[in-house]
Amino acid sequence: MKWLGRLIALLAIVAAVGLAVWTLYVLDRRPRTHDAHLFAYSAGMAPEVSGRIVALHVTNNQRVKRG
Repeated sequence: MKWLGRLIALLAIVAAVGLAVWTLYVLDRRPRTHDAHLFAYSAGMAPEVSGRIVALHVTNNQRVKRG
C-alpha cells in the first residue's frame, strides 16, 4: 500500500506541473490587463472624421470620460 501513496503524490505533482505549463501558455497567447491603464509616452489616436484640429480642450495628464 506504500506504492499507492507515492503514485497519488506523483500524479498530483504531474498534474500541478501540467496545469502551470498550460496556464503560462494561455497567458502568453492572450495577454490581458485588469487595471486598464495605458503606460506609454505616446498613444496613437485616430479621429472619427477627417480634418484639422482647431482646438484641444484637454491638458496633459487630465482625466477624461466618455461623452
